[in-house]
Amino acid sequence: MSFFSCFYRPKTVKLLSSRWRTCVGAAKGSLANAVGSMYVQKYFKEDAKQSALAMVADIRNEFHAILDEVRQDISQRKLLMYYFVILSL
Repeated sequence: MSFFSCFYRPKTVKLLSSRWRTCVGAAKGSLANAVGSMYVQKYFKEDAKQSALAMVADIRNEFHAILDEVRQDISQRKLLMYYFVILSL
């Protein structure tokens, strides 16, 4: 091994390194969903899925209830605002 070969790598080594990273990145991106799905199928039970779906449905229902309250509050404020505007005329 020469003195310069320790400091200067051939361009082919750099090219192979970048190809390797490109391939790993592509595999990592395209297989992430498949691997995640396999993990969930193996380690999560159906009752856990059902309880998670029930929890999401409860959160969604509460969100809609809060949203309806806010809409009613806004409409009441608008009515009060219109009432005061009409009285001030």
